[in-house]
Amino acid sequence: MNSNPCLSVIVPNFNNEIYLAECLDSILQAILKDLEIVICDDGSIDGSAAVIRQYQERNPDVIKSIFNPVNRGVAHTRHQAVMAARGEYLTTLDSDDYYCNPLKLEKEFALIRRFKLTEGKDVISFSNVLLIRDRKPDCVWGSSENIREGFIGHDILCRTCFIPATSC
Repeated sequence: MNSNPCLSVIVPNFNNEIYLAECLDSILQAILKDLEIVICDDGSIDGSAAVIRQYQERNPDVIKSIFNPVNRGVAHTRHQAVMAARGEYLTTLDSDDYYCNPLKLEKEFALIRRFKLTEGKDVISFSNVLLIRDRKPDCVWGSSENIREGFIGHDILCRTCFIPATSC
């Protein structure tokens, strides 16, 4: 495993065997390589565990896996993965989702680095979300008019601004 990766991608999973390979492939194909994938399986009863083990065997320096013997729920599962992560920054990707663009993480992380270096500020970086139905693009979520800057804690809690789950 990378000793101190810059980014940890947290992947909670429960019974998503049919989507899991596409999810993991999309992370592994990312241009940004200084990352780890921490996947926590939440007691799946489908073939998810076998898929995870296969990917971990092929990518032992990148993928760390956790297996819950029983289903504990997504919040607990995500928390377990976050606690096991070693990256300086975190992002999440649900196991039934995938990154459409291999540059996504690189571009978002470049923005984070730029603000940290030039302005000494921490920021949240994200891109639009593309909804796919029946393997075809359906709609794009996220627009410039509802993106907030500055202290946005209240906006996030009240859900008055757009922050997708896969933000860095």
